[in-house]
Amino acid sequence: MENDVFIVSCDIRELAFLASLLDANSIFGINNPFSGLSNEDIKSEWPKAQESLINKQFIQMAEDGGIIIDEVIAAIVKTCAFANHCIVVNHTAEDQSTDFHNFYITEALAVEVKVHSGSDTICEMIAYPTVKQIYNQIIGILTSNKKGLPAAKGGKILESSLEQVKSLLSISQLDKGVSIMKEAGFIEEESLFIAKALEKPVSSDMFLFLTFEDGNAGDANGFVLLEGDNHLWILFSVFEEDQALIEFHPYDIKDIEDDVKNIIGDLSAIYLSGAKEMDE
Repeated sequence: MENDVFIVSCDIRELAFLASLLDANSIFGINNPFSGLSNEDIKSEWPKAQESLINKQFIQMAEDGGIIIDEVIAAIVKTCAFANHCIVVNHTAEDQSTDFHNFYITEALAVEVKVHSGSDTICEMIAYPTVKQIYNQIIGILTSNKKGLPAAKGGKILESSLEQVKSLLSISQLDKGVSIMKEAGFIEEESLFIAKALEKPVSSDMFLFLTFEDGNAGDANGFVLLEGDNHLWILFSVFEEDQALIEFHPYDIKDIEDDVKNIIGDLSAIYLSGAKEMDE
């Protein structure tokens, strides 16, 4: 059907092989599977990836010894390797398992690469025919099982101080972490709520929207959602007087769609082939 998504699976070694066939050295947000390997080890892995891709019918060997890549697979991988924009959405559950979602967008195609926690070598590549489907997938990830309510009044803290709080929490120094939050101006009750949420979040989500210029990541904008036992905050990075701070704002998950659209803008201006479905 016209609006059906197209899904293929491969491991990141195979994805790296396919990207190399399209003259791409890497794909933003995807770990290099050959990092740390010697040249000899890489050479031994390459034929394994090639054989696996032949078996999946992603590629075939030409009579002259060259490699022919399937047109649909080529379009999907090319979108990932040479995207105009990338949307990163990472969801960490209470058990600390994280699912990684990268959405790569060009004028011709939008592709999600999904890597599940616990199987970080296997990825799904999902091609979306409409803009609406991209939005729905992103919102679905960010709202999944959210129950926290807006907290008190929020506040802001130096990024370096927040890292100090996290370090203290990692060694069970909750009281000292709370003291640093209070020194930054958070009220006592909320300092405790935030510290407990940082120590053991019910869930946390990172959302990041990037624009690429000449193959390099340029402008970036995003936020983090932090859910504690009873409360939910949205976190933003800001700079004041050349200092990096993190702002905590009490958050109502009902606002997420508007906030995502405020950052992304109108995707139909980017992804032309999917524009027709945006307002349906």
